[in-house]
Amino acid sequence: MNIAIYQSYYLEQQKKFLDKSFIPFDNTANLTPLLREQPMHSQLFEKHRNDHNTHWGLVSWKWFEKTKAKGKFFIDWIQENPGYDLYFIDPNIADIGVYKNTFINGDMAHPGLLKFSQELVDRLGMKINLSEDGFHPSIFSTCTFWIGNSKFWNRWFEFYMKCNHIIIDNPKMKDFMYGWSKRTHLGQKVLNYPFIHERLISLYLYQEKNIKWIQYPLDSQYFHWKLKKEFPDVGSYVFYRLMYLIHKKLIHCDGKLIVPMNEKDFSHESTSRFPESNKAIKIK
Repeated sequence: MNIAIYQSYYLEQQKKFLDKSFIPFDNTANLTPLLREQPMHSQLFEKHRNDHNTHWGLVSWKWFEKTKAKGKFFIDWIQENPGYDLYFIDPNIADIGVYKNTFINGDMAHPGLLKFSQELVDRLGMKINLSEDGFHPSIFSTCTFWIGNSKFWNRWFEFYMKCNHIIIDNPKMKDFMYGWSKRTHLGQKVLNYPFIHERLISLYLYQEKNIKWIQYPLDSQYFHWKLKKEFPDVGSYVFYRLMYLIHKKLIHCDGKLIVPMNEKDFSHESTSRFPESNKAIKIK
């Protein structure tokens, strides 16, 4: 399997943070900085348009900051699991455990995102209630660490362009998506756009019936190690607590990708987030 994972950088001083397992992607020109990854995806899509033998994707120069690990472990996992059109990892495992879906989480950070996304879902003809429905953990994605083949990327861009046309044709939706967020992100003024773009993958995976995808396993030694690194004193407890919540979701979903979830048990307002024991789910 040919794998080409690019790592973007925006300033020369960021090059020292690049991972040797990835291919440097020079984005110092950065003509559309507020749109973040999508313009770079478009460039790479053109580069690989006729390449049907390579799984490619893009990660940011903050890869290590977000994952706390070298890129080799991700590449090794992809190579050890051949046969999929899309491989992805979401290092924000806490969001997967605590929130029913990524749009509820996104609305807390960027008010109005949930209402906007519900209108988009309705216009796409999807029978989803984003305020009530829970997403299966396997379609959670709050960043664009997506590595896919030409089949994935072709169909993804078709879906993305369909969404974008709906948004552009509606002045209110366009103003929100390409307008300023009411809240800053990491202390910076940002558009709503990138936080909507990175969440569309969940809707894409829900409606796409011809793509085989795999998410980096949540109940893995990697995530256990990552949380211990982030929370030196209580990392193991945090891990098992999240595994308990994720396990509850898996049981509730029962193989379905999107299902209604009781507000008390599954939303960010849940009053019962504690595992009955530290053996709620076994580490693989």
